[in-house]
Amino acid sequence: MANTQKEADEIMETGYFELVESATDEGVPGNTPPSGEKHTKTSLKKLSAEEQKDLIIELGGEVEGTNNEDERVALILQLQEAGE
Repeated sequence: MANTQKEADEIMETGYFELVESATDEGVPGNTPPSGEKHTKTSLKKLSAEEQKDLIIELGGEVEGTNNEDERVALILQLQEAGE
């Protein structure tokens, strides 16, 4: 992982690597299912805790009310259904 833009540019110039994710991206690609599909329990469990928390915030939920992965996943599924 590059710590500065200059480092990232130098790494990219080598041609050995490609950018697949950026820590500064708004909403990490991959958090949103393609073609308007819904998240499933399985797909949500593949996300990191931080990605799950970001998704809760994007859906308008409160992260503070969740203490573990199961609670985060349940809340995301609930918020997703409410948002339809």
